[in-house]
Amino acid sequence: MHRRTLTLLCTLAAACGGTQQAAPPLKKIALPKGAALKPYDPANAGTPHPYNMAAANGKIYVVLGNLRADYSVGGPGFVASVVPSEGFKDVIDLGGSDGKQCQNPGAVRADGAMLYVACGGDFSSTTGRAVVEVDSTSATASRTRTLSAAQAPTGIAPAASKIWLGLAGSASLISIDRTTFAIADGAGSQPAIALDCPHSIYAYVPDLLVIGADLYALCSSDQAGIVFRLDASTGAVRGHATVGATPTALAETPDGRIAVVCSGDNTLWVATPGSGGTLTAQLAHTYASGTSTLQGVHSSSRYVFTTASGSNTVQKIDVSVAPAKIVAEANTGTGTAPWDVLPLSDDSVVVSDSLSDDLTGLNAVDFVSASQ
Repeated sequence: MHRRTLTLLCTLAAACGGTQQAAPPLKKIALPKGAALKPYDPANAGTPHPYNMAAANGKIYVVLGNLRADYSVGGPGFVASVVPSEGFKDVIDLGGSDGKQCQNPGAVRADGAMLYVACGGDFSSTTGRAVVEVDSTSATASRTRTLSAAQAPTGIAPAASKIWLGLAGSASLISIDRTTFAIADGAGSQPAIALDCPHSIYAYVPDLLVIGADLYALCSSDQAGIVFRLDASTGAVRGHATVGATPTALAETPDGRIAVVCSGDNTLWVATPGSGGTLTAQLAHTYASGTSTLQGVHSSSRYVFTTASGSNTVQKIDVSVAPAKIVAEANTGTGTAPWDVLPLSDDSVVVSDSLSDDLTGLNAVDFVSASQ
């Protein structure tokens, strides 16, 4: 079993011993709503809008966008913690003293007991763009770094000395020094890391991942989909590989490669790191036409799981064979728009439902044969 996958499963297992078998998740896990989300205007409150998830200290943590129906910001950003087999446990306010230091959080990554959250901000104003460090042990936001209006972050990935952020407005990365929590790359005489990503209208960095000394960054543009391999300390580009159209997320596979889901052409790609910083990528699977809007990807010890928010489905995929094979598929329900998926084992996962404002627990009985 790969070390990173083993760590995740042990974190979530009921007893991390000989079997690493997690307790079954609840079918539905309600998230805080109404006054619990501290609405700016109680007459026009937001709802949770859960997005990405991470695991720490035996719990799953999910960021809550706290958005209204028109996707305007309804209140401060939050992180909610749940125990999958028991339900919602706690909510952590990321908004700070004025409630606007972190708004519209979308991405979260864990590093031990610490969580790092990227706050995209209120796009109708200049507030709420930030990175927040959350201590899961004390359930508090321990440090916040405010970002400029031009530095709206999307993906986030903690490395040994820096926290890397992908930007929504350009094919660029900035970083936060983990000791001082000041901006390192992207401030003063140290420019942001620009990625060579062809585009004519838009380009942005939807997701990041650190594995050892490597930082992997996705670029999604109107002309290209590219995964970059960079030095996690300096941001120097080491290699890159072309993937499908409109890539949205990436994850480490059970065998140490990189899985990438692409919503523009309904494909799954697998990138392989080589010696000397090289990177190659191969088309692993083209999803059935009924699968739409691929969104998230994570791995268990054996399988890759993906979400498709347009078709309200979750796929369980074996990438050890070529082409990759969808072993089974589950439906989260009409109108749920599943965003992220976090495996508890090879047979069970928790899914964040971005439109129904809850989490769905899926077990082996929920996954059925799927068309390839």
